[in-house]
Amino acid sequence: MASVNNTSTARSGERITANDSTDIQPTRAINVAGSGLVYVDFVDAGSNVPVYISAGSAFPAAVTRIYSTGTTATGITVLR
Repeated sequence: MASVNNTSTARSGERITANDSTDIQPTRAINVAGSGLVYVDFVDAGSNVPVYISAGSAFPAAVTRIYSTGTTATGITVLR
């Protein structure tokens, strides 16, 4: 499994498009422009887990995939 230390601030960010079959580099946090559910795979355990994220604030989470199916949040940016 990938290892992520979420105790330090993010060093980069990237706007992404959710995808049901493509992994992403592990994140430190997720930010969305429009509030909603984001279905994710966590780094250590948990697959296709729904997480509600409010717009405008970084949600600390180490994830390796953000699914398009079921995700209702818009404008997804991952922070690393």
